[in-house]
Amino acid sequence: MATTCQNLHQAEFEALNAARVQMETPSFKSSYRIRAGLEGTISQAVHCVGLRQSRYIGLARTRLHHVVSATALNVSPIVAWLDGRPRAATRVSSFSRLLQAV
Repeated sequence: MATTCQNLHQAEFEALNAARVQMETPSFKSSYRIRAGLEGTISQAVHCVGLRQSRYIGLARTRLHHVVSATALNVSPIVAWLDGRPRAATRVSSFSRLLQAV
């Protein structure tokens, strides 16, 4: 049993290392750039508009909520630009700030 478990951990370790090597390729980085933008939009929809759960029962009301939420997400950068608010800088994690201080 111990050898089976050890082999499983070894296989997981090798798969993780192979994935990390693949993440450094230019093709992965270019394809992930698109995904990162989508992930940011989804995160904004969840946090600002509350799209994690539907507030309504029924497909018609839920669809209307999605359409209004998407409109709000599209209009908010335009309103910020008209107000002259600069775009937010990328957040730096606490760990990264600690490494920069050392």
